[in-house]
Amino acid sequence: MLKVKNTGPKVIGFGAMHILPGEVKELPPGFGADHPTVKFFIDRGWLTRASDGGVLLTGTTAEPPKPPANNDAPPTDNKTPSSDNSDSGDKIDVSKLTARDVGRMNRDPLRALATQLEISFEEADTRATLITKISAALFPEEEACIEEPHDEQE
Repeated sequence: MLKVKNTGPKVIGFGAMHILPGEVKELPPGFGADHPTVKFFIDRGWLTRASDGGVLLTGTTAEPPKPPANNDAPPTDNKTPSSDNSDSGDKIDVSKLTARDVGRMNRDPLRALATQLEISFEEADTRATLITKISAALFPEEEACIEEPHDEQE
């Protein structure tokens, strides 16, 4: 039987048995070192082989993945469908935006756009509220077009 340690940030399951992060357990029958699932987790650095005492013997040289940082700042790599070809960094080209583009955006890109346009908003503002505020600033003559993001329309 193979004894392993979960070095990843999440619970890993093998059949009915689960290994919590930092926990050392013996794998159930059928899950040896050559099993594709075991290889996958070892290659990713989420699982390492352990001796009987829990001391790490082998595994990967890669560091275990780090959990994402809790940032209040909006991500800078979000782009709207109409700004995919722009090389302006994290700024959205508002001259190419339509009311429909704004209506399809997710909450984080909407927050980034509101910040770029210097529109005040609160953390508790919903996606619909952000769309309404941004649409009122960019398209005062049109009504806000709120759609589900990534929804295909015919």
